[in-house]
Amino acid sequence: MADNAIILLGTIILFIGLLLAIIALVVSSLQSGSGTRKSGAVLVIGPIPIIFGSDPRIARQLLILAIILFLALVIVYLLRVFEL
Repeated sequence: MADNAIILLGTIILFIGLLLAIIALVVSSLQSGSGTRKSGAVLVIGPIPIIFGSDPRIARQLLILAIILFLALVIVYLLRVFEL
């Protein structure tokens, strides 16, 4: 039963991430103006996040996001190992 819950949780998180990405793309395309665009990305290889950003503020936000996601994965792993 716990395995099904973990699979369901992972599926929900995946769809929430896809939905957030689509919303971000739509909002970004609707913004008008001649200002510069700021972008960034997080590439996670194992437990090590590699962060790319065109602005230090964006890179800092992505670092915080990477830490939150890493902690969420650790919590899910511990829940599965100790069957809580």
